Amino acid sequence: RIDYAALRGEVADLVSTMTLEEKLGQMILADVTFITDASGAIDYSQIDRFHLGGILIDANVVPNGQGSYSTNFLDEDMYLNGTMQNWQELSRNLIGAARDGGEIPIFIGTDNIHGNQHVVGEILVPHNIGLAAAHDPEIICATAFFNSRSVIESGINWGFSPTIAVTHNFQWGRAYESLGSVPEHIVVYAQNYVHGHQAIDYERGLIRGTLATTKHLLGDGATFDGIDEGNVHVADLGNFIDVNLFGYTGGIEASVGSTMVSYSGVNTTPPFNIDDSVPMSINTPLLEGYLNGEFLGTPFDGFLVSDFNGIEKAANQGPPTTGTKIPFEDALTIAINSGMHMIMTDGKQVGIPNLETYIGVLKKLVDEGRIQVETIDEAVRRILAVKFAMGLIRKDNGEFAFHYEKGVEDLPHYNRILPRINDASDAADAAHKAAAIAARQSLVLLKNEVSDGAGAHTLPVDLGGIRNIVLVGEKIIDVQTTGDPVTTLFQDYDNIGVQNGGWTIRWQGFEGNKFWQGENKATSRATSILDSLNAAVAESGLDIQLIYPDYASA
Repeated sequence: RIDYAALRGEVADLVSTMTLEEKLGQMILADVTFITDASGAIDYSQIDRFHLGGILIDANVVPNGQGSYSTNFLDEDMYLNGTMQNWQELSRNLIGAARDGGEIPIFIGTDNIHGNQHVVGEILVPHNIGLAAAHDPEIICATAFFNSRSVIESGINWGFSPTIAVTHNFQWGRAYESLGSVPEHIVVYAQNYVHGHQAIDYERGLIRGTLATTKHLLGDGATFDGIDEGNVHVADLGNFIDVNLFGYTGGIEASVGSTMVSYSGVNTTPPFNIDDSVPMSINTPLLEGYLNGEFLGTPFDGFLVSDFNGIEKAANQGPPTTGTKIPFEDALTIAINSGMHMIMTDGKQVGIPNLETYIGVLKKLVDEGRIQVETIDEAVRRILAVKFAMGLIRKDNGEFAFHYEKGVEDLPHYNRILPRINDASDAADAAHKAAAIAARQSLVLLKNEVSDGAGAHTLPVDLGGIRNIVLVGEKIIDVQTTGDPVTTLFQDYDNIGVQNGGWTIRWQGFEGNKFWQGENKATSRATSILDSLNAAVAESGLDIQLIYPDYASA
């Protein structure tokens, strides 16, 4: 494993030369919308001015192709600007702003739940729940690698995956993001996912891929009634930890560098009054127990990062997480003193208008002695140790040198990732083959067995006996746009957007095929159910008719 504790020693001298303002800046993962000027455009100078540790590309942000971003998630056309070239330009500008200011290289972090999903035309893989259904650690490792490879190509160096929550209630709306409900499986899947995602060179102790993130610590899949951002009713704390934290062992074994803290709360006091639920962002015993190894027997030596505005929500959101609200300064104090090392924020949840004010609040807490400088130093050492492992910081002849960009050339060759796809013609072909294997193996439709020994198996289907295939499944919904809602018909057998679900282009996903047409369809190799059936029928040479309404020509 990567020895992050030793790397903290490597960067200690660098931390000792930093001002308090520089240290506090390293602890901020600022949403890109938090560094804008009066006109709403990105003010790149703030990266240098506030010594930022990282920039967040949140779920609904898209580059506008003019050096800035757009974030009106109702405007579908806007998301067509999410090309690989536009993402690369935005990333280069962000990285360059730190470089030109002589700053420590920044993280650029984004969600990559089932591929580099923000980039139009990229190859996507099954969601985590599909990967879990495949029961194939090797393919999980491979798809994570190609996910990470695409993220690097777009100029981003940190991905917020995998979700290793144990799903206890499939009414939880985010169960599809998880690796299932069996802790003994999740620990293996998590280890393989992180291994593929970070592509570690164990000989040199370097993360060659993008930084991975195990999330969300702790209990997000175990909330009462499956309510997202809710609270967990814990009758037996030891059992709760054993079951829900077990998967994190896999991440630690694979040298994951970051863990994201959950929005949810934990309630250990029957009869589980909501006022007794403690949000994870300020849950000192659980955060410290994960970091120091009390729970797993092995400490986590990477760094903890809050979820987006997670500390702010812990302070003032209230139900369904907790019935108790506290001042933001108190929540920030508890979180950092409990081991929250990096803060993902845009300030809006607590009405903080700009970074100067936000960092000023942090500095005030240090000046007042509520947060010790030693605590800040430890947080920054952890962050910089991971940057060191990623090659963003290096030591040349005893002097620190900053290296700003990771590229696909840093990665192992794509044909070395999975023996089953070692004949790929290029990286995109390899990624597609891995995704196709994962998709086939994830399908759980029928048990192909005959209990009494009579008759034939259900599968494979005898195409020779089929004359007609009828496709059904339609809906008419009002699609909200920047104008009036548009009443739109969707046929789900020809709906690539709905097949891919959430976290596709934007957080909520999209209906229809708008983003999978022409060149985008060719590069993503996306096919709807109708596309695939048409191809299979044509390849079979049999006289099979596909029957479905064709409203376009009616």
